[in-house]
Amino acid sequence: MTTPGPTTWWTHAQIHTGQAVLEDHGVATRDGIVQCVAPADQAPEGIDATIDLDGAILAPGFVDLQVNGGSGATFTETPDEDCLRTIADAHREAGTTAFLATCISASRATTLACIETVASTKVVDCAGLHLEGPALDLARSGAHDPDALRALDADEIAALAAVAPRAIRVTLSVERATRAMVDALIAAGAVISFGHSEATAAEAHAGFDLGVTGVTHLFNAMSGMSAREPGLAGAALARDDVHCGIIADGVHVDATTIGVAYRAKPKGKLHLVSDAIALAGSGLTKTRLGGRRVRKIDGRCVNEDGTLAGSHARLIDGVRFCVNEVGIPLEEALRMASGYPALHNRLPLHGRIERGSRADMVVLTRALDVARVITG
Repeated sequence: MTTPGPTTWWTHAQIHTGQAVLEDHGVATRDGIVQCVAPADQAPEGIDATIDLDGAILAPGFVDLQVNGGSGATFTETPDEDCLRTIADAHREAGTTAFLATCISASRATTLACIETVASTKVVDCAGLHLEGPALDLARSGAHDPDALRALDADEIAALAAVAPRAIRVTLSVERATRAMVDALIAAGAVISFGHSEATAAEAHAGFDLGVTGVTHLFNAMSGMSAREPGLAGAALARDDVHCGIIADGVHVDATTIGVAYRAKPKGKLHLVSDAIALAGSGLTKTRLGGRRVRKIDGRCVNEDGTLAGSHARLIDGVRFCVNEVGIPLEEALRMASGYPALHNRLPLHGRIERGSRADMVVLTRALDVARVITG
């Protein structure tokens, strides 16, 4: 029989549980699990250590469903355990305690290596795998190498099952989403998202009806809205059953446009992603993504033809942007960075602070700077 570890009482905080905002409360944690949430003056019995947070904000650790890299490491370029560890460290210091390692469009060998690495990783923060491609539309390839675009084969789809029980996410273009492919991916445990697509709204609706439940980086690398053709972006905004990820780094999507999406989507259906590349959490200005050179110029990460190629931001930057520039209430911005993405990619123990949830939390100052990150 295993002896329980010490119990820690994190007290005198404004706690964002994912459901409510509690003033001057505390959280008891033991063995990596939240034991209870209670008023600061009602600590449970058996506390071994007390940490006074002095009125700071205590929120669930952030959950990022689209992380290409960080601190100089890029998962698709070097799909191994050390790379995942470097990426985890880069994002954890900014409050992200769970991420999906993202493999962009690549060869079959590289894709299988990414799948195998995530399936066997011991990096706790790596909550799963996001295959962004290779089954994308050439017309909206974005920063992906056009030569790497292709259909996923049966062996790659079958290999995904080994990633479970970690989360699996696959981005397809609408044009590539056949009934057979969608059914096979769902059977392998994947959550499917549309992206990198020139589809009409009618085509997008038909694709969503196959069982696709999300869109990847809303407005970017997809057909946009116009007066007579709503495109993939319009179809995604119109459907209450579709979850939308959005990059709120001040570069990919204008603040006004984010505000429109926020008002259009039901609560819980718009979440933040970083789309971070190796430049995030580093002082670097150059890297490679998908075998192509990327530079940071005037705050933008671009490849040699000037196309946006991911972001150097992390989720805390998106939270700040949503609050300070878009005007989204803090409690909602925090849910967009934690509970909502956890909900969409079936990570039930992440993204909330309540009895039984993972004790992965971030301590923020009132200026929304990360003061401390608590994992396990």
